[in-house]
Amino acid sequence: MWLTALIGCFGPDTANMAKVAEALPAVDDDHAVRLFEVGMGNSGVGGSACSADLLHLGDLVDPSRHLVAITQVLEDCPRGCASMADLAALSDETPEGRNRKILQEICPAKDDPVFGASPGRDGFDGVEYVVLRMTVEQSWLAVGRDSDTGKKIEALVPKLAAGLHMRPTASP
Repeated sequence: MWLTALIGCFGPDTANMAKVAEALPAVDDDHAVRLFEVGMGNSGVGGSACSADLLHLGDLVDPSRHLVAITQVLEDCPRGCASMADLAALSDETPEGRNRKILQEICPAKDDPVFGASPGRDGFDGVEYVVLRMTVEQSWLAVGRDSDTGKKIEALVPKLAAGLHMRPTASP
């Protein structure tokens, strides 16, 4: 963990990010989301606190701790399309209602540079989507979306979208 904090101080490790982007096409869709988040966290994406939180999120085996880890990611990482306050305001919603509001109102497809055109976007788990979208956007900021690595990350978007359909629903 101290290595991630050190990398985060000096900026993301773009060579490691490239390795993650090259390795993930061979991974099953149901593991791609978490491995992408962990790989980018290990690369220092989003700064040291964010990177450590992404690594912790990937290390979790106990589903009851998942929400706490997501909350920490949303607090420590650069703001994506939704903040923890946005998600906390949806705490009384059913999982389906929360997902609908996140995907249609808070983070609508027209404003989504990552998954906006993904088929079945409305079936994503909303909370997982917010974390993954932020991770992809921060990765593109680090390497440049038009770079070779940025294009490899972009090529992973359909696999990541399929993985979002397989994730269990998280609750804020």
